[in-house]
Amino acid sequence: MSSILRQKINSELEQLPPKKLARVFRYIQAIKAAGEDGEIDILSLSHDEDLIRQVRKSRIEKSQDLGLSGMEGLEYLQQMITKYEQ
Repeated sequence: MSSILRQKINSELEQLPPKKLARVFRYIQAIKAAGEDGEIDILSLSHDEDLIRQVRKSRIEKSQDLGLSGMEGLEYLQQMITKYEQ
C-alpha cells in the first residue's frame, strides 16, 4: 500500500469517535482475515455505504469538536489493537 494511501487512511481513522473506530477496526480485521494474501481490499471499503456514512458523520462531529483529537484517536486505536490481538 502506498504511503500516501496509508497517510490518508490514518488521517480518516484519527477523526473517528471510539465506537466507530472500533467498528472500522473490526471491518479491517474481517477483510484481512478473508483475504488470502493478507492485503486490505480498499476498493471494497470504498463501496461500503455504511462505512462512508460513518466517516461523513465523523467529519461533521470533528468539525463541531465532538470527537477525539488525532493523538487521542491514535492512542485509542493502539489500545483496541492490543486488546483485539490478546
